This record gives sequence, C-alpha cells and structure tokens, in this order.
Amino acid sequence: MIAIMTVTGADSTGIIAQVTTALAELEINIVDVSQTLMSGYFTMILRVEILDAD
Repeated sequence: MIAIMTVTGADSTGIIAQVTTALAELEINIVDVSQTLMSGYFTMILRVEILDAD
C-alpha cells in the first residue's frame, strides 16, 4: 500500500532522524520526500510504502 504522510512542527535538530528511524523500525519504505521550513516550522511530506502483512 502507498500512503502519504505529513510531518509538521517547530523546527529542531533531529526531526528527520527521528521520523525516518521510526519508519525504518516499522519496516515502512520511504518512496519520495519533500521538506521545507516555513516561518520557523518544519514541514515534511512523505510518500511511503507499507508492505501488506501476510
């Protein structure tokens, strides 16, 4: 399954590492990513692939 995930919040060190580590631990694959800072807020949009459980 392909899904779109958004992450927003106050900008701080390690946001990307925390999000990608959590996704990797859940075995969720990041297919595409876009990120930016807007007025001090971090915004990230990810297209992820979640494998179907058998």
